[in-house]
Amino acid sequence: GKSEVDLNTLTTGRLNIFQEDVRIWQDYFIIGSGAGVSQHIRADRSGALKPIASHVELSRLLADHGLFGLTWFLLLSLIGIRLIKKSTNAKYQGVLVAFFAIAVYTTFHAATRTYLTPLFIGISLLNITDIKESDEKNS
Repeated sequence: GKSEVDLNTLTTGRLNIFQEDVRIWQDYFIIGSGAGVSQHIRADRSGALKPIASHVELSRLLADHGLFGLTWFLLLSLIGIRLIKKSTNAKYQGVLVAFFAIAVYTTFHAATRTYLTPLFIGISLLNITDIKESDEKNS
């Protein structure tokens, strides 16, 4: 059948949850609503019978942790920028940036409750050097 397609149906309801998380963040800007509490606030506001879990990690960080969540996200962004600028070998830099990008993009659909995001962020922060380069520097 044909149904009306809008941004909320394309994101399977994540847009509404994201917007509600932003409203919760505005209400509890400094310290947030508390870890895991935003899902209960969201359910109360919508009249749902059970808690509605967040599906976008950035919005969950803002709603649950307030300014501290925003600080964490900004620090993560600075780490990504530093990662891009730090590496001298373009091949390794590309691989590490790809791991970092996959990790960040994964948070927009799977949150950090999955193991992939922290694993890929950790891998992207590795310092890769060629054995030949390190031997030449030590000589």
